[in-house]
Amino acid sequence: MVPVALLLVGCGDEESPDKPEVGKFLASYGEIDFQLYRLASEAAWRSATDIDQQHAGERLGAEKALAAFRGSRYVIDASVSSSPIRSR
Repeated sequence: MVPVALLLVGCGDEESPDKPEVGKFLASYGEIDFQLYRLASEAAWRSATDIDQQHAGERLGAEKALAAFRGSRYVIDASVSSSPIRSR
């Protein structure tokens, strides 16, 4: 989440009409990413401490869900379109 947040926040305090949308995106991204990361971490812990096929499958599924969210077209497009470092 940190790289996306840094990319979207920008370097200055200049006003932009995109700021409300950026704030909404960051808030929703942060909440979803936090929950998916928490689930993936808990599944990884269970898989490491109680080794069986079910826990390994849960870990793989949770990690794939987190990766799918972080690499989704929506997240990438929203990050690029809201970036203060756009091609002019």
